[in-house]
Amino acid sequence: MISSGFTNAPISKYVMVFIIASSITASIADVKYLLYIQVVPHLWQYWQLAYTNSGEVLFAALLVYQLRVIERLWGSRKFGSFLITTLPYTTLLPPLLLSLLLRPLSLNTLNYLPAGPTAILFALLVQFYSAIPHAYKYRIATSTSTTTT
Repeated sequence: MISSGFTNAPISKYVMVFIIASSITASIADVKYLLYIQVVPHLWQYWQLAYTNSGEVLFAALLVYQLRVIERLWGSRKFGSFLITTLPYTTLLPPLLLSLLLRPLSLNTLNYLPAGPTAILFALLVQFYSAIPHAYKYRIATSTSTTTT
C-alpha cells in the first residue's frame, strides 16, 4: 500500500518546507543577488540555501515530494545521514568544477553557477534510480533489419 503525502517521511517534509521558506525569505529580504556563486565565493557558502526563481523552487519541491519514497525505504535515520554525508561533496565540488574545468573550457566566460541545493537533490535522484525498479522501459528503433540471402 502506497502512503500518501509525507507519511513516514519527516525529513523530506522538512527539506521541502525549508526549500520553499528559504526562497520566499530571500525574495522578501531582497538578497537574491547574493545567492549565486562565482569562482571566488564571498564570505560563506550560503548560495546553497535558497533558489532564486520560482521555477527552480517548484522543480525542487516536486522532486523532494517524489523522492520521499527513498526516505520510507531507508528510514529517516539513514536518509538524514545520507544528506549529511553528501553535503560536503556537494558544497565543495561545484566551485572546484567551475574553477578547474568549466571556466578554462569556456575561455573564462563562464563564471556562474545557479543557487540552491540542486546537487543534493540530484544525489537523491541517483539513489532513487538505483533503488526503485522501473515501471516502464522504452526502446527506440527496436526493429532490426533482417537480411535474407
